[in-house]
Amino acid sequence: MRRRAILTGAMLVVVLCPAVLAMEIDSNSIAEITTDPCHQVVGWQGYFGVSGNVAAWIDQRDPCGVGRVYGVNLDDPCHQEFLVDANAPSASRLAMSGHVVVYHVLPVSGPQLLRVADITDQSNPFIFGFFPLIEYVSYVDVSGRVVAYSGNDANNSYRDTVYAADISDPNNIRQCVVSVLPTDHYASGLTIDGNRIIWSANYWEPNAYVQVADITNPNEPNIVTAFLPEKTGFDAVDASGSWLVAHGMYQWQDRIYAVHGYGDVNNWKIETLWKQGDNGEYYHSGPRIDGPITVWVTSTWMPSFDGQQEVEYFLKAAYLTGNGGFTVSTLVRDTNEIDAADVWQSQVVWSKAVGGVTDLFKGLVKLACGDWGYKRGDLDRNCKVDFNDFAIFAEDWLECTMPDDPECEFGLFRYEGPKLD
Repeated sequence: MRRRAILTGAMLVVVLCPAVLAMEIDSNSIAEITTDPCHQVVGWQGYFGVSGNVAAWIDQRDPCGVGRVYGVNLDDPCHQEFLVDANAPSASRLAMSGHVVVYHVLPVSGPQLLRVADITDQSNPFIFGFFPLIEYVSYVDVSGRVVAYSGNDANNSYRDTVYAADISDPNNIRQCVVSVLPTDHYASGLTIDGNRIIWSANYWEPNAYVQVADITNPNEPNIVTAFLPEKTGFDAVDASGSWLVAHGMYQWQDRIYAVHGYGDVNNWKIETLWKQGDNGEYYHSGPRIDGPITVWVTSTWMPSFDGQQEVEYFLKAAYLTGNGGFTVSTLVRDTNEIDAADVWQSQVVWSKAVGGVTDLFKGLVKLACGDWGYKRGDLDRNCKVDFNDFAIFAEDWLECTMPDDPECEFGLFRYEGPKLD
């Protein structure tokens, strides 16, 4: 019987496919964008964002501790910042859509506000605010001229409530209730994408679910529900196009999930992009998504030169294809703390703490062979089907690998990811 595999003692030497490249950050595009020496960036998730080639962040450089909001154009080679708001006390939950920046402020005296900054004219941002119809906002997001937010609502028996606010006319902010969650249910994440508001919710594990509200008619939202598998829960969600991404847990272990075509709640297929323990990694923040790219941050312990252990941080990304497939890559690894990341098109912005100072960096994602999957006929996995693939196919014509057949032989042992057409 013929055997092409090489045997050494009891060891089988396997033949592997060529290493597959994956998307990465273009090293020539990486730059620090918070270049003003006075900056005091708050780099946590929800304290900075990127949209329309502009990054904005909450800053604490004010000597009296009053929050501020700054922005920078990512295509400005000098990365000269511009002031968005000089008086944003206890600012948090920053979200962006186009030239609109929304953030939550909590004055020392007086009620909370959701503040909106239109930065079309960066030299003179137009700022206005409105009072949310709940006592304290838990989540906020913006898409176009609609702000979505949620929190515990005294007007609805202190149940978690989801609201939509039309900010098209600053002098006439129209707010409406999208959903009042049942007693003992609570929203654990919220996002808005186009005319859809999406939130994850829980009530006494393992009863977790996600609701999608079509607010084409905000006064009569169409709400559908996807119940999550047992022992699975989401606590952060984001959506773009046909993809929903989420941080969640399965049996108390962190996961990054994705659902393609999430609007069809009766046919959900939940993909796991990353899980706790992959390469010894643990969850840190995210995910955030725009278009086909989603990003999140993980960390792991690693030995240092002095024999001690130190933390290494990873900026992870997944490219989500239109047919439901995906590839996962590590874009950045650093022993300095990467707090969080956001993405707009192929532009990624992330925060990094060095020596007690947090900076924001940017970088462009470039794709590589394999990020769009492979055709079935691409036998050598070089992202094109040609005569080389035909030669590989012809070389083994009518050969067999059926066990116990004396006319057959061992084949190649190799790992292949999901095959995508």
